Amino acid sequence: MENKLLAPLEWSTVQRLIKNLVPCDFNPRQISDAELKKLKESLEKFNLVEIPVIDTDNTLIAGHQRIAALFMLGRGEDEIDVRIPNRKLTEEEFKEYMLRSNIHNGEFDWSKIEEFFQDIDLEGIGMDMGDFDEFLKQNAVQPPEEEGTFDATIYEKTESVEGDLFEFVSVDKDIKHRFLCGSSTDSENWAKVMGEDKINLLVTDPPYNVDYQGGTKEKLKIKNDKMSSDNFYRFLYDFFVNTYIFSHGGAPVYVFYADSEAINFRQAMLDAGYKISSTLVWVKNTFVLGRLDYHMQHEPIIFCEETQPTEIETHRNLIYGWNAEAAHPWHSDRKQSSVLRFDKPLRNADHPTMKPLDLIGYLIKNSSKQKEIVADGFLGSGSTLIASEMNWRQCRGFELDPRFADVIVRRWVAYMKENKLNYEVYRNGKQLTESDLEKWKKE
Repeated sequence: MENKLLAPLEWSTVQRLIKNLVPCDFNPRQISDAELKKLKESLEKFNLVEIPVIDTDNTLIAGHQRIAALFMLGRGEDEIDVRIPNRKLTEEEFKEYMLRSNIHNGEFDWSKIEEFFQDIDLEGIGMDMGDFDEFLKQNAVQPPEEEGTFDATIYEKTESVEGDLFEFVSVDKDIKHRFLCGSSTDSENWAKVMGEDKINLLVTDPPYNVDYQGGTKEKLKIKNDKMSSDNFYRFLYDFFVNTYIFSHGGAPVYVFYADSEAINFRQAMLDAGYKISSTLVWVKNTFVLGRLDYHMQHEPIIFCEETQPTEIETHRNLIYGWNAEAAHPWHSDRKQSSVLRFDKPLRNADHPTMKPLDLIGYLIKNSSKQKEIVADGFLGSGSTLIASEMNWRQCRGFELDPRFADVIVRRWVAYMKENKLNYEVYRNGKQLTESDLEKWKKE
């Protein structure tokens, strides 16, 4: 087919009924609910000042949000001024004008830019490519990260000491994890770990006050796992008050707990200000032998908000809630069950109450976004930190026992090496060399 000469573009103003204008299905401009509310208020006060632009077939090129707002105001039958070209735009002209008209007006849906606008010289028309490059980096097809077998040995002589502040930098993802070898009930410790950050999500597994002893050859014990009821309540309350203070309003919370201490867990969370939403149940593939008549094959999980916790063994309960100062975020669909079925780790070599990474990752993805802050006041062997790394979140946490602090360092370094990810490790502000890190291996 012969190439036809295109007439120079000339624009004129005509009238169209709002209801006859056709939105473009690949419009990359996006608008938040708050921005849309402001736009509606502006239209009500000043009417339509900046008129939309359409193609000759009434397809919108610029002004999608204004037209949407007018429809929401009940003005679909109104006739308004629009700008229209003397001829139908080519596909390239249409896309370029659409992008140029939006460069300085709000946010782009980068997935649509990637899908529909790759043939446009984006940088050449003045777009800031930083955000787009970051989008491409985060959405590049990559092999899934996995953690290999990691049978951590517990040494009584440790490299970590109480008070050590570790920072793990995941260079390729541009995320940082930070944890302190110390108590998570101390507000000064939280200030050291959090800095200017605020918690977006808390996923934590406090001691259950059941004097638990692991079934490993080391007979691993958990600190703060045998207190009087009053002391245990105070311990939990101090912890939850700190997490509340250092979290965003609405920050979701998942807390593993034991039914035998359900009252203390729930009361401490309520008194700290959290809103308890529900109890989730982690059903395990096997039960754990113990002293009870009915061996536990579940674990409860309290889900709550910042303004209420989880049980023991083949299911486990989770308290789910959030910081009550704002609405809580939710990033999954509305088909999620309160019964979570994930196989428990076959061995608890890393920590006596170790949780599977896919369970923690599931909770993390439901209630946070990439690069947000996920906190855990009782890291144990570091499963929350590893799950955060795996899912592009940034962990802030604590581990009181220097033996397990050592495990966390070894485990994260091994994970990064296994997945060929660049990393840096800092201890109290000083970067550790590979030679330094060898000390944690104890081999």
